[in-house]
Amino acid sequence: MSDNRLKYKTAEMLLEEKANMPVCAGTNFALPPGAVSPRAALFDGASLWITNLGSANVTRIDPSTGAGTNFALPSGAVGPSGIAFDGASLWIANVNSSNVTRIDPSTGVGTNFALPPGANDPMAVVFDGANVWTTNFDTHNVTRINPLTGVGTNYALPRGALNPYRVVFDGANLWTTNSESDNVTRIDPSTGAGTNFALPPGATGPNGLVFDGANLWTTNSESRNVTRIDLSTGAGTNYALPQFSVRPGAIADDGASLWTTNQGSNNVTRIDLSTGAGTSFALPSGAEGPSSIVFDGANLWTTNQGSNNVTRINTRAESNPTPAAPAVPAGWYPDPVGRFELRYWDSNQWTEHVSRAGQQFTDPPVA
Repeated sequence: MSDNRLKYKTAEMLLEEKANMPVCAGTNFALPPGAVSPRAALFDGASLWITNLGSANVTRIDPSTGAGTNFALPSGAVGPSGIAFDGASLWIANVNSSNVTRIDPSTGVGTNFALPPGANDPMAVVFDGANVWTTNFDTHNVTRINPLTGVGTNYALPRGALNPYRVVFDGANLWTTNSESDNVTRIDPSTGAGTNFALPPGATGPNGLVFDGANLWTTNSESRNVTRIDLSTGAGTNYALPQFSVRPGAIADDGASLWTTNQGSNNVTRIDLSTGAGTSFALPSGAEGPSSIVFDGANLWTTNQGSNNVTRINTRAESNPTPAAPAVPAGWYPDPVGRFELRYWDSNQWTEHVSRAGQQFTDPPVA
């Protein structure tokens, strides 16, 4: 078989595979007017909370109905990004104003606390049972905050840890993903001292982070895979995501499986905890740019930054997912043979109609 024919067959099969990706059992809910660019999500035991990066507010969502209510952040809080719950209050990391906001979940009223000098661009926030911690992307450090007073102390990450992004607490230590240095850092919360662990070769752009009760998992946006990390040794094992799972970001644990958001392909991936094998599910039509994911004890929720909405996913229904459309819609696509710029797909097969530089020609497809 010729190289061209191999290329032709491969492109056609890939198009069919993408078209036949199952659609998750999901329902979209529009955010209230005034909520722009939803970023992070958290479940506080009663309600879902969303940070809205583009509108300096947060949204409280009733998980049974999807109805939302916006609460403006105090003046001076700009770019709400990460969110955490300390058992009594919510904490928001405001990436564009280098401060945090403590929110009363019953009223939505917030109070700002400036980070100490030398802490800029807080991206994520977590509660370790005693203190609140932020990762500070631009200054390569973390800040420990007293939740009663809002007073913070900075701790530099070890040399070689660049641009800390997400942070989790495993019950004993904090862990950060460092997006520009392809490693993670384990931090002793009592001293702030950190130890770096390099991700395995082939894992680049670590982003999301979750603790499953036994191991740590990262999503790696650039290499389109996930890494399982042994807590005691820091050793990692990579697992490739399925085809068409692009730019994995956030990751959540539903008690049985892990789930990633794939912001570049508008889908989510379910990962088997024991094998690392993944299955991707397209989000419902109208959900674009999933940026975070959280489990509320019954359903998963994604925030969709590109469409200003959230999607509730029934994970119990995914054993019988709804099949997607059986064929790629008719239209002009890159020529899989490579002889022209575009070739027309009639929803069943490639045709002889081709185009280059805006002019149409005929060229029989390879049989």
